[in-house]
Amino acid sequence: MTGYRKHYNRSTDTYSSTYKQMGVTCIACHPAAAPDPIDGCTARRDTRTLPPRLASAVCASCHARAETFDDSFCPGDLFEDHYQLELPVAPGVFYANGMQRDEVFCETGFRLSRMGAAGVTCMDCHDPHTGETLLPWEDNSLCLRCHAIQKVINGKKAPYSAGAPEGTCDRQSIGGRCVECHMPESTYMARDPRRDHSLNIPDPQLSLEIGTPNACTMCHRDKNDEWAAHVLARAIPHQLMEQRRPRTRAVHAAMMGQGKSADLLRALQHEDIPAWRATLLEHMSRCPLTPAIQEAAQRAATDADALVRAAAAGIPGPHVVDLLHDPVRSVRHAAAWRMLQSAPQLSSESASLDELRNAAEFRADQPGGTMLLATLAQAAGNTHEAEIQYRRAIELDPSSPVPYMDYALLLARQNRMTDALKQMLTCTKTAPQNAEAQYRLALVLSELGLYPAALTSLERALQADPHHEAAQAAKESLLQFMTNSH
Repeated sequence: MTGYRKHYNRSTDTYSSTYKQMGVTCIACHPAAAPDPIDGCTARRDTRTLPPRLASAVCASCHARAETFDDSFCPGDLFEDHYQLELPVAPGVFYANGMQRDEVFCETGFRLSRMGAAGVTCMDCHDPHTGETLLPWEDNSLCLRCHAIQKVINGKKAPYSAGAPEGTCDRQSIGGRCVECHMPESTYMARDPRRDHSLNIPDPQLSLEIGTPNACTMCHRDKNDEWAAHVLARAIPHQLMEQRRPRTRAVHAAMMGQGKSADLLRALQHEDIPAWRATLLEHMSRCPLTPAIQEAAQRAATDADALVRAAAAGIPGPHVVDLLHDPVRSVRHAAAWRMLQSAPQLSSESASLDELRNAAEFRADQPGGTMLLATLAQAAGNTHEAEIQYRRAIELDPSSPVPYMDYALLLARQNRMTDALKQMLTCTKTAPQNAEAQYRLALVLSELGLYPAALTSLERALQADPHHEAAQAAKESLLQFMTNSH
């Protein structure tokens, strides 16, 4: 819908949504000549006169998986002032090499690619009106118009290519098409094939190690990854293949809850693509805080890319206060969220806090919005409102363990341990293989003096995730306590 406005009313749990025109129409990209009283778009924001970065943001406003702050994006706006792009952090959304896994659309993958980082935009390949490519991709014309002549874009030279490397697929075959190797298709909703936009080099060796897909066996379904790895090892220099492997291995381990800060920091040190720097920093925010991680976040807080600064805001440190005043909303949003988690005394008059509250109200019809409202209520000391929002989040998504765990934590802080236990029992029944949920249940059981049951939950946590360090430490402490008690 062009010009869609949600208009959700939280108090009545109703919508009074509006839209201007059905479907994607001209004014979605070319706003009206006169200022519009509804969305404020003006002629000076005509997409035809926008710089490439802002023109691409118009595409990304639909073709991205992202957290949405509002529905007031207009052509000419910065993408990050209205959205926070999803990166390869949560398991099951992207593969560790950036390839699409869940339904993630195009923007993240392209930003993770070297083409996207170099400044290539959607409209360098696609006609914005038809969606078709500007030149045929079937004979590689589209790709070779830059790669055959090593075209320079923003000071970066396109790597030379004349087609498939010798020793791989016949250049005259389907496998000789650039897109078959670097943009393999995945089908969504059983009928919608979409090409991956992360533009990876197929790496069957990593498929063998960590299960990332590769275009070779996605096409040659009668072959296996060992065969593909052997073929590519003969055709492509080892050094080229090894360049990205440490990053992919580090991200995969972090996705699995086994991330090592040293590996992430090492990958960050050599990373020149902003979206990947942001991804590595987001994973570091889930690691135990170390001086090295804080130093990396401090440096990233001055990065030219808003994605990187927003990721840096997720790591505690003095830089977070400065990022509350960043010119880009997604960065301020991330900084305010971090301050709420580590310093709930954040002034209720803070402009960043107001923005966070507005985003939460906008998303109040979704579990993420209600969870944010609960956190804001807790920070303001309004535990009654926080409980209402946690219960609402559970109602909206009863299959997710996170609202149960956070609600139980709130109840435990009020010394309502029996109520906290009820929430955690429901949580572990809903998600029995969630290691963190079993660990949290064990903590509540221990507080109630139910030590054998707590030990059982810790063992279940370690069965689900043998690398859950907190559960392992708690189990050792509990065993020692139980032994001493006897």
